[in-house]
Amino acid sequence: MSGVIKQFFKDAGLNGKPSFLEFSEIASEYHAKYCLDNCEAEQLRTGCEIVYGWVIWQDKKHSFIEAEFHAVVKNNDKLVDITPRVDGEKNILFVEDKTRVPKRIDNHTWRSWTNIKSQKGIIYENCQTREYRVLRYFNAV
Repeated sequence: MSGVIKQFFKDAGLNGKPSFLEFSEIASEYHAKYCLDNCEAEQLRTGCEIVYGWVIWQDKKHSFIEAEFHAVVKNNDKLVDITPRVDGEKNILFVEDKTRVPKRIDNHTWRSWTNIKSQKGIIYENCQTREYRVLRYFNAV
């Protein structure tokens, strides 16, 4: 991992151990962008543990980093990403977050966490109004 990603973790308050995870197609009915539903269904099906955290995306060309709230499952002490990827990425960088847990509101809705973004060293949080609020500043490496 680059120094920029490590600094992003620190400044965004992400303290978990990062790991690269491959996509594992467990069931054909699991869909991209529905990690919470996919993991909940897998837990009901197999009894596995759900692990919450963040997928880290980086666009080096535009000095952009984003942490997207995400869920994976744990089978036999191994983290497994069962949610298909929109762009077909083979691996993701995932960091566990034991401090944030989403809540199911109804059959179609979750209360979850907004994405954390960094553009040229400035950390932003994506608010529900689609406005951006500056959280912290740090010097980009």
